[in-house]
Order: sequence, then C-alpha cells, then structure tokens
Amino acid sequence: IKQAQRRGVISKLVSYSPSEADAWRERVVRRFAKAVEANLRKEGVEVIKGLAFIDTPHRVIVEEEGGGKRVLEGRNVVIASGSSAIRPSSIAQDGEVSTSKEVFEWRKVPQSLAVIGGGYIGAEFACVFNALGAEVYLIEKLERILATEEEEVSREIEGIMSKRGVHIFTETTLTKMEKKEGKVYLRILEKGKVREIEVERVLLAVGRQARFDAHSLERIGVEFDEKGIKTDLRMRTNIEGIYAIGDVTGRFMLANVACKEGIVAAENIMGKEREIDYSNIPNCIFTIPEIASVGKREGRSGKAFFSANAKANAQGETEGWVKVYVHNQRFVGASVIGPEASSLIVILQLFLGERIERIREAIIPHPSFPEVIWEAIAQVDK
Repeated sequence: IKQAQRRGVISKLVSYSPSEADAWRERVVRRFAKAVEANLRKEGVEVIKGLAFIDTPHRVIVEEEGGGKRVLEGRNVVIASGSSAIRPSSIAQDGEVSTSKEVFEWRKVPQSLAVIGGGYIGAEFACVFNALGAEVYLIEKLERILATEEEEVSREIEGIMSKRGVHIFTETTLTKMEKKEGKVYLRILEKGKVREIEVERVLLAVGRQARFDAHSLERIGVEFDEKGIKTDLRMRTNIEGIYAIGDVTGRFMLANVACKEGIVAAENIMGKEREIDYSNIPNCIFTIPEIASVGKREGRSGKAFFSANAKANAQGETEGWVKVYVHNQRFVGASVIGPEASSLIVILQLFLGERIERIREAIIPHPSFPEVIWEAIAQVDK
C-alpha cells in the first residue's frame, strides 16, 4: 500500500482489522484442510480423528474425538506428529506474552512489541508487525539474526529491517520480565550493557521442538534425543516397521521437507530402496523482503541487485540481490533476498548441477524478476 501511494494510487480509507484477517486465515486453512482430507478419502484412505498411542511396533490405539477407542494393526507405522513452539518454563505466558500460535488470537495490533528470538519465526513476525505500525524490538542472543543463513544475508536483512524502524538487539539476553498495569517491562543485557524496554506485548519465538510421547517410544525401543526421533535417510527408525517424518525428526522443520520425507517413507514401505537427498531442498523465509536459499553456498560467485532490475524498479521493490555459486563451471547453489525470492528459488533449484554456459543461453522475459538470476550468472568471475 505504501508503494502504491508513492506511485500515485492514494487512499485514506485503508485500515487493518486483526479479527477479519484472522477470520480470513481460518477460512483459508479450513478450505485447504478439507481439500486434503477429501483427496485422502478419494484415494481410499480412512481418516480417523483422535489421540493416537503406539502400543507395540505394529499396533496403534486411537482415542477418537467423538468418544470410543480404535485399535489399528499393521506392518508399518509412520510417526508424523509435528512440532510445537518452545515455551520456556521461566517465562509465564498469558495475555501479554504469547508464542507464534497465540499471536493469531490478538484482536488488535499492539503499539509496541518485543520479539524474543531472531530466527526465521521471530524475523518474519517482526517484519509483519513493523509493517502494521507497531514499534518492534527484536532480541537475539547470537551474534546475528537468522544465524543459519549466510552472514551476508543476515546482515542485509538486518540493515533493511533497521532502516524500517525495527530495533534489533544481537548478543543480547533477557534477564528480567515484569508485567504491570497492562505493560510488560523487560530488562535485557546487550553485549554487557543493561537496557530496559517497555512494551505492550511480548512474542516468544525461541524455536520449535519435536512433539511425541517419549514414554511410548521408550517402551517400544524407538531411539530419540532432545532434537527428535532418529531416522536414517530412508526415514526408518531403529525399530523395523516404524518410520518418522517431518518436524518430529527435528531435522528440517519445513513443510516441503516433510512432504518429501513422506514420499520417501511410502516408497520404502512399498519395497523401493529410496533415500532422501537434503542437498537440493530450498529454504524460504517470509520476511519483508523474502529470503531463500538452495544448494551449496561455496565456490566462485556472482551477484546481481534488484535495484538494477526494471520490474523491481517499476514495483518499487528494489531491496536485495541474487547471489549464485559455481564450481567446475556448474551451478551449485544460491541465496536470494528480495521480491518473490520464494518463487525465484524454484528456478534456481531446477538449475542445480547445470553448466553455467547453458543457463546463460536461456531467453528471459522482460521485464521480470528472473532477469536478476541471469545477471548474477553473468557476474561470475567478473
């Protein structure tokens, strides 16, 4: 909307309603959930809703939502129970202090917000609430936010967010939290210096943890650790016939990874010897602008900026860049920060292993964001 106003599209009637936005989110989630369930039933899959317990390696007991109990037996069991937001026991959670799950229950945008945790969840919500007008404080204990990404990417998004007004504190720990008269008072230690912050709300975004019944797994002998259930690359646990996929493994907590792991597990159950390859899985972070990466970020590199792209300039989205990596004249990986990064990374994923001479031969529509990819390829060795 701000970009539209800069280009002559002016309206003073724009407002944001958290309740209506949440209702829209619920409708979208419900529609997709129903579609998935319908597809399962169409393929002959029986959907049972309830709480499941693994009784033996080949028996599952389900306490159904409507009451009653079902005993299911089979040669194979796939555990896909997901993950949940980490809730530090030292921090009481109520109306003012929430995790990423409860944030959708907020019925108004807070005037001020402290986000504890500078991983992808914390960074995404910091960008969203900053865009909605809240004064945002992002607190991260490590040296930089988004520490699992390339340092160059972390520094770039940190600069963009800071320019937009997000207060970012790195190498910072929360030492005290006190609630008084509808406000939350935080004491933080930033690089040895004590600071105090007053906010209306606190969002805990310190990570997610695999969700499973440790007692049941111990009883049947399935190995797990603090990260999640252990599997090999065929998604098999140490107990024959039991597989685990998705967030519950604690390996990569991404929906697209869970989907791929599910396919690999199913193929192995059907007798195919299939291993998952994590090296070419794209990772996307929905900050503003978006961030995405794929493959190896090593070797010779080339970099091109959205500020030199015609479409980016026309849309007023010129922040960020595409950086590609080449080894032995073959494309091996990339990082993207900028508009439509989550879409551009799909193109880059498909080119993994391709010779850069062939990529350069492609004819790209103009104006378009993918032109930045080819500009980056052209910059290798320059």
